[in-house]
Amino acid sequence: MKTGVIVSIAFVAISAMTCQGSRTGKGEPYNNTYTTEELRAELGAINGAIARHVVLEQTDSLVARYAADFAYMPEFKPAIGNVASLTDFYNQWFGMVANNHYRKKIYLVEAYGDHVLEIGDFTLGYASGQGQERMYNGNYFILWRRDNRGQLKVRAEIFGSNTYLTAADVPYADVIVADSGVLETSHVSDALRSNLETYDSALVASIEQGDGQARASGFHPEGLYIPHFSLRLEGMDALLPYLVGIYRPESKLYTRNTYQEVFDLGEVVFLTGHFTGGWGDAATGGTFQGNMANLLKRNESGKLLMYRQMVNNDQ
Repeated sequence: MKTGVIVSIAFVAISAMTCQGSRTGKGEPYNNTYTTEELRAELGAINGAIARHVVLEQTDSLVARYAADFAYMPEFKPAIGNVASLTDFYNQWFGMVANNHYRKKIYLVEAYGDHVLEIGDFTLGYASGQGQERMYNGNYFILWRRDNRGQLKVRAEIFGSNTYLTAADVPYADVIVADSGVLETSHVSDALRSNLETYDSALVASIEQGDGQARASGFHPEGLYIPHFSLRLEGMDALLPYLVGIYRPESKLYTRNTYQEVFDLGEVVFLTGHFTGGWGDAATGGTFQGNMANLLKRNESGKLLMYRQMVNNDQ
């Protein structure tokens, strides 16, 4: 175990995405005027189809739901970023358990150009061998993008339990992820890189100092945060007491963030990434690491603040 504080930010693989495209593939702009009700109905239909794919073990149909470049971040596993690894993940999972039913309940839908953010709850009932059915319940967070035919494809997906569990308790517990397949290019403007470094430095400092008030100040007043093994926290009335309770000087927390993808969507910036850290000292402390999906929004002065965030443990 290590003690001390790691405060550096690492951009290992970053791509800047625009919000442009065509519905027909012939250059016409997308119709980006979908109402929230229309988007909810569209995503509800997609979620119903995905549930059937899972129960019927239709790996190819599931993989076809993802964009050409994506980040898939399951709980207790490394992030996956290529089709071969994702296909192998689903095939291993379906070979180990029977998924009896899968349901999603949409909580929030937000449109950002031709990207759509979906946040909600899931319930998966599964069984292995002759064992009794088990339940896997939790939160999910998906960033979609319309392709050149107007179809929504997954750009980033993260999910995790809303109550404590161990790595042995997820339905894909014995799946081996051999290749995380992160992106290998970096195309971020100097201005955005500087803004992100400023944000991350303040975030890490608040954790190092055990300053829950400062940690909360990094969130938008209407921010939404989904910690691992937790229900959603939305708005400063929910965020502040939680963060003040977690981040205290005596905890001796430290962390290092690695941002793997950055999608600059104009009014907001979406990041996927990984964090490592720990608490205490060599005798009494411990370590942690996990995946994260972050949507940052600029305030009136242009400062980036966390607007939507979900994290999970990846081991």
